[in-house]
Amino acid sequence: MDPNNLYQNLAFLLIVTLVLLIHGPSSSFADNYADCGKPFNCGSNIQNISYPFWGSDRPEQCGHPKFELRCADGVTEISINTEAYRVLEINQDTRTLLAVRADYFGDVCKTELRNATLLDTTVFNYTSDTQPLTLFYICDSVATSILPHFNCSESGGSNTVNFCSVENLSETPGNIPSGLGTCEGSVVLNISQTQATTLRNPATASTETLIKAVDAGFGLVWNANDSLCDGCESNGNRCGYNRGSEEFVCYQNQNSTGSNNKLSVGEGIAVGAGGLAVIIIGLCICFFLQRRKKRTMVAKEEEEDYLDHVPGMPERFSFEDLKAMTQNFHNKLGEGGFGIVFEGTLSNGMKVAVKRLDGLRQIKKSFLAEVATIGSIHHVNLVRMIGFCVEKSHRLLVYQYMRNGSLDKWIFHKTYELLLSWQQRKKIILDIAKGLSYLHEDCRQKIIHLDIKPENILLDEDFNGKLSDFGLSKLIERDQSQVVTTMRGTPGYLAPEWLGSAITEKVDVYSFGIVIMEIVCGRRNVDRSQPEEAMHLLALFKQKCEENQLVGLIDKCCVDMRSHEVEVVNMMKVAAWCLQSDFVKRPSMSMVVKVLEGVMDIEHNMDYDFTEAQFGHREENRDDVATSLLPSVLSQPR
Repeated sequence: MDPNNLYQNLAFLLIVTLVLLIHGPSSSFADNYADCGKPFNCGSNIQNISYPFWGSDRPEQCGHPKFELRCADGVTEISINTEAYRVLEINQDTRTLLAVRADYFGDVCKTELRNATLLDTTVFNYTSDTQPLTLFYICDSVATSILPHFNCSESGGSNTVNFCSVENLSETPGNIPSGLGTCEGSVVLNISQTQATTLRNPATASTETLIKAVDAGFGLVWNANDSLCDGCESNGNRCGYNRGSEEFVCYQNQNSTGSNNKLSVGEGIAVGAGGLAVIIIGLCICFFLQRRKKRTMVAKEEEEDYLDHVPGMPERFSFEDLKAMTQNFHNKLGEGGFGIVFEGTLSNGMKVAVKRLDGLRQIKKSFLAEVATIGSIHHVNLVRMIGFCVEKSHRLLVYQYMRNGSLDKWIFHKTYELLLSWQQRKKIILDIAKGLSYLHEDCRQKIIHLDIKPENILLDEDFNGKLSDFGLSKLIERDQSQVVTTMRGTPGYLAPEWLGSAITEKVDVYSFGIVIMEIVCGRRNVDRSQPEEAMHLLALFKQKCEENQLVGLIDKCCVDMRSHEVEVVNMMKVAAWCLQSDFVKRPSMSMVVKVLEGVMDIEHNMDYDFTEAQFGHREENRDDVATSLLPSVLSQPR
C-alpha cells in the first residue's frame, strides 16, 4: 500500500474518533449498562443474581452463554451440557451453586434409566464435598445385607430389589459389582458428603433418606471471567459478554462523572490538541510500519525455508487441507497454552487433533519450539506429530488423536464415569516418567519440557499416558552447560529455583512430583474450594508426613485406591523425592523410572519442607548434575 494512502486513512480515522468522543457515548452501550443492572430473581432462595448468570429480565449480553437461568413456578433451572439441573442456591461470594438433577428431584424411581452427560469442565467443577451416588435398579435380592435398598412400585416382583451406594464397588466405573447379582441397570448421581453419611449404614438408610439426600443437592464451583468482573464492578461498571467475539465485556457507567455526556469547550480543546499529537505520532508510526512489514515478510520466508530443511520433519499440509480436514475448524476439543485444538480426519479416515496457534510475538517462538522439538523425535509416551502447516500468517500442528483426552478431567472431576483405578494411575505415572527420561537423557539434544501438568498429559483409548504441548520447551546441546531463558510454565507447578537459581531439567522433575500428588490425591495442588487449612496440597502433605497420616491424603472417591494403601503411600514418597527444594537432591527421571519399576530403592533422607525456595543458590561446576538455564529477565509465566 502507498504510504500516502496510509497517512490519509489514519488521519481520517483519528478525526472520526475525536468527533465521536466529543459527541458522547453510544446509546446501545448505555442501554446494556442499564439492562445488566437488572438482577435475576426466582422464588425465595434465588434473589439478586448477577454476572455470569442471565435469563428472564437479564438479557443474554449480561451473562456468560453457559449460565442461562430459567424460572418457572418459583423453581430455577440451569442446563449444563444439555442436562437440566434444579438450582437450589447460588452464592456469588464463593462462586458456588447447589444443584440437583431436575428429573431426580423428589423421585428416585425411574422406568427409563439414563446417566447425565458429563459436566462442562471449561466453566464448572465439583466442590470438594461432592460425592458420587450410584443407584442400582431391579437387582437380585440376595445382596440386601450388603447395601442399603429402596423400594419402587415399578421394580417388579418380590424377588427384585433396588440398591444405592456411595462407594465405588467395581474397578471399572459404571459396572455392576458381582455382589449384587443381576441388575437391569444403574444411574450415577451426585450428593454432598454430609448426606452420604446417612446412606452408608444399611440399618438406617431408607427410601425417604435417599430422596432427602438427593434433594439436598451437590455443590458446583464456577469460573467465568469472575476476576475480570470484580475489577469491572469495583469501578462502578457492569459485567457482560460479547457473543460475537466470545469474550467478557465491561459496560461502563456513562453517568459516573456527571449527567452531561458531552465534553465542555475546554475539554474539547484539550481533546483536540491531544488528537493532533496522536495524528502526528501516527504518521511517524506508518513510516516505521512500512519498513517493519518488509522485514517481517523476509523473516516469514526464512522461517518457512528453515522448516523445509529441518531433518526428519513430518508431512507439511496446506491451510486449505486443514480447513477441509476439520470442517472449517468446527469441532473444538480444547485449548492449550498457545492455541485451540480441533478434531479432524485425514483422507484415509484417521482421526487427528489440529492445534491452531494464536498470539502475536510468542507464536513464532512457540511454533518453532514445538515443531523442532517433537517433529523429529519419536517415543511411545510422547504424542506423535503427524504434520504441520506454515503458510502466510497461519501456524498449525497436526497430532495423533487421543480418545480419552487430558488427564485432568479423569482425576479432578468426581464421577464414576471419570474415575481411574489404582493400576491405571500407576501406569500413567510410569508412562510420563519414561517420556521425561527420554527427553532429558536419550535425545541428541537434551529437551526440558517446562510445562508438566495434567492438562498436558493425554490418554489414548487404553489409558496410556503421553506428554504433549511442547510450546515452552527448551533444547540444549549436550556439551552446553548454560543457556539463557525467561520464566515460563504454569503457576502451581513451578519449582522454587525459578525465583533465583540456575534452571535445569530438574524443574520438570519438580512439576512431575506435583502431578504424582494430584493423581494419588484426586485434587489440585492449589484448590480454593477447600477450607483454608487444606487449600495448599504441599503444606497438607508436609503436615500429614509429620503426623504419619499419609493415608488420609488418598483420593476418597476411589475404593480401589484404599485397597492399595501401601503402594499409594510409597508413590507419595517418590513424589516427595521429586519435590525436594534443593534441585540437586532431586532424582533424575531415569532414576524415577527404575524406582517405579522396582529395580532401585527410593532415597530415605529427604526434606519434607517442599516449598522453601533456595534463594541465592547458584550452581558451580555441576555439569555432571544437571544442565543449567540461567533466568535473565523474568517475565510473567504463560
